[in-house]
Amino acid sequence: MDKSLKSMALRVLWINMAVSSVAAIIIGFFAGYRMGLVFLIGSIVSSVNFSLSAFVASFSVTGRISGLWGGLSTFARILAVALIGGLLFRMDRMYVLAYMGGFIMNFVALIIYSLKIKDERE
Repeated sequence: MDKSLKSMALRVLWINMAVSSVAAIIIGFFAGYRMGLVFLIGSIVSSVNFSLSAFVASFSVTGRISGLWGGLSTFARILAVALIGGLLFRMDRMYVLAYMGGFIMNFVALIIYSLKIKDERE
């Protein structure tokens, strides 16, 4: 994996885990510890998905894996995210909202990372 891509993925991961942990504690305090835990699960799944996506994209660009494996990887990741969401929905419909919130938190971490990089470059 390219050094800059690896650095970005790790920094986004750390920002995501920090922000998500604080948010999960707050959600757990107000909505119950299970909702906070489901939020954290969504955040972890999103982080793993993001890291795998960066890994596959890097190896696809360098030609280490074929496009077929990249497509299968994408399909497998989408299927895994959907299955986890479906299982949580069967347990409690409100869990899906917490799961989606945790999953979306990765995008918040990406925004924070991009703003931080923008400040470092100026």
